[in-house]
Amino acid sequence: MLDPIKLTIITPGIAQDGSIEEEGIPAPVVSRFFAEYHVVCEKADYYSFLMLNSIGTDPSKQEALLEAMESFRICYEKNRPLSEILPELPERWPQNYGSMGLADHCGQMHRFFRETDLLQAMHRACGDLPKPVMTPSKAYENIVRGDVELVELKAAAGRTAAAMVVPYPPGIPILMGGECIEQDSHVLRYLLLLEQFENRFPGYESEIHGIKRMEQNGKTYFQILCIDEKAQENGV
Repeated sequence: MLDPIKLTIITPGIAQDGSIEEEGIPAPVVSRFFAEYHVVCEKADYYSFLMLNSIGTDPSKQEALLEAMESFRICYEKNRPLSEILPELPERWPQNYGSMGLADHCGQMHRFFRETDLLQAMHRACGDLPKPVMTPSKAYENIVRGDVELVELKAAAGRTAAAMVVPYPPGIPILMGGECIEQDSHVLRYLLLLEQFENRFPGYESEIHGIKRMEQNGKTYFQILCIDEKAQENGV
C-alpha cells in the first residue's frame, strides 16, 4: 500500500501517543540543512519530510542523502554554529539567530511548537466547519467585481473570506471563499500561530495560499482577502 517512489522520514519530537516530547528536531531545520548539501526535500511539515525517487535516482543520489543525514547528526551533536552550516540565517537575522548552534536552534523551535501546541492547533483547524455566508462562486464574483479588500488577520474576525486559504501543513483548504472567519475559531488561531512562528523564525516561511504578507517595522503581518462589508450588506 506504500508508494515506492516516496520516502517519508520522521524526525524526533513526537511520542507514539502523539504528544510532544521534551526534546525534538523539527523537520524544517533538517530540510534547510539538506538544501546546503543540494539534497532537496519535496515537502517538510513539522516532524517529517518527504523525499521522491524517480527514474533519475541512482545509488549516488541515495548516498548523498545518507551523507547529508550523517553530517546533520554530527553537527547536531557538536552543536556547530549556524554561521558555519546555515550562514544565511545569522547573516540576515542576527537578532534572531546570532551565534546560536544547531542543537540550540532545533531546541528553540521545538519548544515553540510544544509551548504553543501548534500541532494540535493544526488538527483542530482541520476539524473546524466554518459557517458559510455565501457560496464560493458568489465569493469569486465579488473578487471579479473588485468588491473585496485585504484585511489584517488579527482584525479579520467576523469577516467573510473571499478565497480559500490553504496553509502547508496540512496542505488542504481550512477556509473556503464565502465562509465566515469566526472569532476564537481554531482556523483563525492556527493562522495567527503561523504568523507568530514566521516572526520568531524568519527564513522558515511556508507557502500559504490565500494569505498575503505585509512587512512593517521589521515584522511580518498576515493579510487575508475578505468580502467588502458594504457590498455584503447590500447583498451584492
